Amino acid sequence: MKQHNKEKNKIPVVKRRGSISSSISSAYTFASSLSNETISGCQLSTVWEFFIRGRTKSPGHFSAICKFCQAKWTRGEPLKLEAHLALNCSKVEDKVQQVYLLHVAQRDGPDKESKKRN
Repeated sequence: MKQHNKEKNKIPVVKRRGSISSSISSAYTFASSLSNETISGCQLSTVWEFFIRGRTKSPGHFSAICKFCQAKWTRGEPLKLEAHLALNCSKVEDKVQQVYLLHVAQRDGPDKESKKRN
């Protein structure tokens, strides 16, 4: 189970059963089962599976509402939506949160910092 923190910037603690590698494997299997939808020739990120899309003023961009906690964005950017599911959503399912914790960690992890310094 996960421990919910009321502070926005704290990372939720996820207690894992079994090995970490089996949890990662399970999360990747789940993520790969999500479909990527194509809109106007552009492929949408899988993160949109967990958000209600609405149109914005600019073509190809959408407003977003989280299906779990009803948080809203006037312009839903996939990187910010992934971070919301990984770090801020209070009602996200554990499996979904694990997938996006991995996405965010790979995207923003220590390797990125070392590449910036070079």
